[in-house]
Amino acid sequence: MLSSAAVMRKCSVTAAVLAVAVRVPALAAADPVAVRATPVPLSPTDPGQRVVGRLEYRGGLHLVSDDPRFGGISSLRVLSGGERMVAVTDEGQWLSARLV
Repeated sequence: MLSSAAVMRKCSVTAAVLAVAVRVPALAAADPVAVRATPVPLSPTDPGQRVVGRLEYRGGLHLVSDDPRFGGISSLRVLSGGERMVAVTDEGQWLSARLV
């Protein structure tokens, strides 16, 4: 099992090439939702900035989809192994994603 720091390092290292296959479940099965991911720097004016006080920024992603089912992701959790995540949307739908 990877520590949360190791998972965050793995996620931030692969952020530029992140491919998310999101599934928004219906009652029995889910149709995939195409999502585009773009890395977000801590400071747009200084993309190399990684530290604020005692905190080290591990990375951020701007996720966008043309699918109206996508949006308002809450309660995000990376599963053990760091290759999958699950979350719930603000509309109460569950989703899962494979982190590449």
